[in-house]
Amino acid sequence: SPATVSPIKSVKYAGKDISTYDPFATVKKGKLKVTVNKGFKIKSIYVKKKNSKGEWVPTKVKNGKKITLSKREKYTYKDDWSTSKTNALFPETQIEVTVKNTKTKELTTYVYSIYTINKK
Repeated sequence: SPATVSPIKSVKYAGKDISTYDPFATVKKGKLKVTVNKGFKIKSIYVKKKNSKGEWVPTKVKNGKKITLSKREKYTYKDDWSTSKTNALFPETQIEVTVKNTKTKELTTYVYSIYTINKK
């Protein structure tokens, strides 16, 4: 039987392939370019960031357009004695890509994370 080919060929942010490489970025804005293998089509791309309540908020984006990564992400730390709010060290931005198999019409969703390195 033939080897199964991953639908996603590459997911590039600011020229760096985050699907196979280091998901950390220092560049806050950059072009997002998703490339799929033959036999697949991109159905949708969403950029997801957390709001102040810690919920993921999706924004539909076009392939090849510039996106902005999460700059700050607060999280709450609780223990038996206290509760404190602090900034996440590496705020996360998620890239959600849904692809369609052109033969079977089957949809598959892939999620990639990019972590912003905040330089002081």
